[in-house]
Amino acid sequence: MKNLVDKIKKKDKVSLAKGITLIESEKKSDLKYKIELLNYLKSVNNTIRIGVTGPPGIGKSTFINQIGYYFLKKKHRVAVIAVDPSSASSKGSILGDKMRMHLLNNNKNAFVRPSPSKNKNSAIDFETLCSINLCELAEFDVILIETVGSGQLEYNISKITDLLIYLDIANTGDEIQAMKKGIMEIADIIAINKSDILDKNEITTKKNALKNILNIYERNTKIVATSSTQGTGIDTIYDAILDFFQVNKNKILSNRKDQMIYWLEFELKINFGNKNYEKLLLNNNHLKFLNSFKVNPQIHKILEYISSF
Repeated sequence: MKNLVDKIKKKDKVSLAKGITLIESEKKSDLKYKIELLNYLKSVNNTIRIGVTGPPGIGKSTFINQIGYYFLKKKHRVAVIAVDPSSASSKGSILGDKMRMHLLNNNKNAFVRPSPSKNKNSAIDFETLCSINLCELAEFDVILIETVGSGQLEYNISKITDLLIYLDIANTGDEIQAMKKGIMEIADIIAINKSDILDKNEITTKKNALKNILNIYERNTKIVATSSTQGTGIDTIYDAILDFFQVNKNKILSNRKDQMIYWLEFELKINFGNKNYEKLLLNNNHLKFLNSFKVNPQIHKILEYISSF
């Protein structure tokens, strides 16, 4: 395992892919190796974790292709984790997203990893966060996470990223749908994608409609008109990302610790079940908690993460 980790630290992308495959594995025969690999992961503070979500067909992959390439031109190393729908038979990952990221695929400073959602309740989980950490171990300082865009269940993306970009459809009135999803409550930047099909007045109308919704949540979210196919608005998105991290740099570390506490609770609920978990809290049965740590490597790892902050 140390040999694999050493290769990842030397920026070997083949070894990084092997490491993520091990993290994602559900085979019992891989469990001990998975636990061993988890022990090498540590918290990293000098990286940028960006989530990108939105409705199916909005152009998330093309958008990531453009913003990722923009970061590359600014001398960053960029990793992409694209959470794909899975095949019902093989649970394998569909490679369509990777094909649309042609500006990143052959760049030595970029890494694109389609990740299967495996038909879970949410495509985003603690294993996704571990994959992010592996990318950081390989010295990728910008991590972009794309979701399948399945709606409210993708709320978990806010629990593994520092900043969330929501891609809205330029030519439809989906504001109410987006509000129901709750995405507006957590989006830090909204990109009105495919805006090349609108005129200036239509873009202004769209922005005002979105601002009205954001006012409900008292959110001062940046709204940018973009066209991923033409590359317009990408420079403004880049500047908005840097501004966000400049303003919130002191909050990001504490937010990451809060995220780990969220995943600790998440894993405990899986381990005990919701009802037993609530009883456990009420009874303050710490011994049972400690016993659970011995049999659940995920919980062990989360506790190590929290203590490393």
